[in-house]
Amino acid sequence: MATKVELMKQLLVLLFLIFGVGELTAQNKLRLGLTASPNIGWINPDTRGVDSDGSRLGFKYGVIVDYSFAENYALSTGAFINHMGGKIKFPEEISSNSFGSSESVVKLQYVDLPISLKLRTNEIGYITYFGQIGFEGSINIGAKTDLKSFDSNGKEVFSADNEKISDEIKLFRASLVVGIGAEYNISGNTSIVGGLSFHNGFTNIFDFDVPKTDKNGQLLTTGETQKVKANNNFISLDIGVLF
Repeated sequence: MATKVELMKQLLVLLFLIFGVGELTAQNKLRLGLTASPNIGWINPDTRGVDSDGSRLGFKYGVIVDYSFAENYALSTGAFINHMGGKIKFPEEISSNSFGSSESVVKLQYVDLPISLKLRTNEIGYITYFGQIGFEGSINIGAKTDLKSFDSNGKEVFSADNEKISDEIKLFRASLVVGIGAEYNISGNTSIVGGLSFHNGFTNIFDFDVPKTDKNGQLLTTGETQKVKANNNFISLDIGVLF
């Protein structure tokens, strides 16, 4: 089975083969750029007893690829390293037949491969405005947690920082992406880009079990467990340059 790194390399090679970078750049249909994007992310659980516990700051950076197929329309893609995550709390078996709860700061790292339709205005002064919508496929390449566990009386019984949890995170993540922004032309084809985008994850990111609870949030005494289901969303401030 291919490793996460091998899969990432294969997808990047395929991306650039599809677009034929050299030929399209010569025809002024392709623009390349760099971006750095701070983001704020949160986790939306869909499992009884598991709750969101706050947001987490992250950071995303990488290469932008815009292919113009008409005057005001382009396909936008690229490859990005994304540090993101969120905070959750969930019930946990602390010891044999002894239950409590845990709080987790989830730190995730992905390779993001988006594809979106970008709709641009004509240049107004030196500024071109745009909106875009599309999808994003992501490959998980790292996962850690800062974890604190508490007994049924709320006393802390365990803590760990930067504990690896890659085996509890699913390999692939998919999301819907919508954004707005503007390009400020500096000279020729070179522009500074700024925008805001929302990445709405719609696939489950977790692969671990927690004790079951009833509809009132009380732990069941039967020892039954359930799979944790949740998606991860984030808002990104996108800053970059296109050539």
